[in-house]
Amino acid sequence: MKGQIANISKSIVHKIETSDFFQEARHIMLFCPKEEEVDLLPLMRHKEKTFYLPRIKESELEVCKFNLGDELKICKFGVREPVCEALNELSLLDLIFVPALGADKFCNRLGYGGGFYDRFLAQKSIRAKKIIVIPKALINEKIECNDFDITCNDVISEE
Repeated sequence: MKGQIANISKSIVHKIETSDFFQEARHIMLFCPKEEEVDLLPLMRHKEKTFYLPRIKESELEVCKFNLGDELKICKFGVREPVCEALNELSLLDLIFVPALGADKFCNRLGYGGGFYDRFLAQKSIRAKKIIVIPKALINEKIECNDFDITCNDVISEE
C-alpha cells in the first residue's frame, strides 16, 4: 500500500470535497499524516473554511488554528504539529477527521494506543461530526472496543 497512499488520498479528498457535510462545514479539524496515512491537507485550499490541526500537550490533544505555511514541528511521536495558540472553544468545530490504524463498518477505530483522540472526542463541548479516513484495505468487519473508545459518525475510504 506504500506507493498507493497518494492515489488513495487524492480519491478520498475528492470524495470529501463533493460531500454535503464538507460543503456545510466552516471549522474543520484535519491531521498531519504519518507516512502511510491518508493526506487530507489538500483540503486546505478551500480558503472560505477555517482549518485546525491537533497537537499533544502532556497527555492531552489540543487543537490549533492552522493556515498553510504556518510553522510545524516534529513531536515525540514523529508527527508534525502546529506551534500556535490552542483553541479554547471546541464547540466551534463542525467537522473532525480522525486518523486510524484500522476501522470497522460500525465507525469504530483502532488508534495508536495512547487514547489521545478518545479523550479528546469524549469532551462534552465537542458537537462536530467525527469521520474516520482510512484506506479500504484497513477496514475490518468488526473491531473490539473498550468502554472508553469513542465511536465516530462515519468512515470514508477511497471506494
